[in-house]
Amino acid sequence: MAHCYLYLGKLSECESNLDQALERCHLFNLVAARAHAFETYGNLYRERGEIDRANEYYQRATRAYDDAGVNLARTELLEEQALLSLLIGDVGAARSQIDRLIEARPADKNELGFFTATLARARIMIAQEEYQGASEQLSKARRYFHDHTLYY
Repeated sequence: MAHCYLYLGKLSECESNLDQALERCHLFNLVAARAHAFETYGNLYRERGEIDRANEYYQRATRAYDDAGVNLARTELLEEQALLSLLIGDVGAARSQIDRLIEARPADKNELGFFTATLARARIMIAQEEYQGASEQLSKARRYFHDHTLYY
């Protein structure tokens, strides 16, 4: 539910749901779910413009995913961190982060992950004024999402 509230821009409801989720993760020792909650906290704080807190929670998520044995390339964390870098104006770091993620998600092995990451790369390319390349990325992603009835 926290994700839904975040996407709707209902940030206080998002935080309340995250607080409850984190309590349950601790209660039942759900390490991977706790990592996901930390990642979502990072997204929440990024949306609020609280950069230091977003970084803090992304680092917590990284440690928790590591504790759970989850490969970061299979999560959205690296993409979210790239978007945080873009937000603070570090376009070079954002591009480097997203390019590494896309390399770790080859289209022939993880199509959905590859194409969702290309959406972030296109945003970064637009910030770098690489409009033609961004347009090509978006066209390929749009075609993939359309063909698979996904509405990104």
